[in-house]
Amino acid sequence: MAAKRVLIIDEDIEVRRSLRAGLMQFGWQVEEATDGLTSIEQIRRANAEGAGFCCLITEAFLTDVDGKLLLKAYRAEYPQLPLVVLTSFGDEARRRQVENLQPAAYLEKPLAMETLLAELGKFSFKTTTEHAEPAPETAPRQPEAYMFLRLLDNERAGEILMELRAMDGVRIGNAVRGEYDIVLRLAVDSGDKLAAAVEKVKQTAGVTVLATERLEKPRLTPEVEDFIKHYESVSAEDRAAYRTGVETNAYLMIDIDRYQLERIYTSIIMTEGVIGCQASSGGAKLTVLMSGAVRPNVLRHVLQKLATMDGIRRVREATVINIAR
Repeated sequence: MAAKRVLIIDEDIEVRRSLRAGLMQFGWQVEEATDGLTSIEQIRRANAEGAGFCCLITEAFLTDVDGKLLLKAYRAEYPQLPLVVLTSFGDEARRRQVENLQPAAYLEKPLAMETLLAELGKFSFKTTTEHAEPAPETAPRQPEAYMFLRLLDNERAGEILMELRAMDGVRIGNAVRGEYDIVLRLAVDSGDKLAAAVEKVKQTAGVTVLATERLEKPRLTPEVEDFIKHYESVSAEDRAAYRTGVETNAYLMIDIDRYQLERIYTSIIMTEGVIGCQASSGGAKLTVLMSGAVRPNVLRHVLQKLATMDGIRRVREATVINIAR
């Protein structure tokens, strides 16, 4: 019988080495992923080679992607795959968050090999190759754009915002604090209609358009695009929680190295608090929609993460506010 294959996902090299050494002594074939994004690539490569994994062992709190969100996506894609979650944090609230996602096991570090083997002994194994769920179908993409506006008549700010929101093609309209005063998102069913909607906004009295970004499908490898479809399907409820005019939201406008789009995009979209990430300018710009930004720790965490990422050129923040009519 072929040895069972396991993927260990942990940023701590000592943890990976310890688990690898222990599992190999008991006949396991072990591969390691240094972060969540690498695990996505390794799983798909293994599946393509017909040598999928029969178990994933992952740290709950990764830095490149939110470990809980990664677990949620893997649970949707591989519903029968045993997912063993590790953590060194004794935080009961975090523990409940992960347990609610129903991993096969949730174990505390430092981990005794006997404990891990006892948990593995409870599982029946198939492989990621055998039981991968097909990626959900996605609706055809509508022509969309973000428009960033400056108010010229502050006394009519509420009236102008209501006028803009009522226009054909405007799906979201927010007053914001930052470099811009108003952010609009337009979505229509043809390029001609989008051009007409953009022109109508430009002709609105009391505002000037500072920038217009036509949204594009981000250029991702088929493997990563497939994974993102699974992630977006399981996170649809969270993303749908966004409503026009809600104070607990913010936009981040990010200039990036377009050659690092895939890694930056995937890392950002799988971050707690992010409920939307759209590309424009050939992948050189991202517009990120934040949820819960009124809580300083949520937005601060994302901004700190962006500050450490390679390929980030510039970050501008626009916090959503309410304005009276």
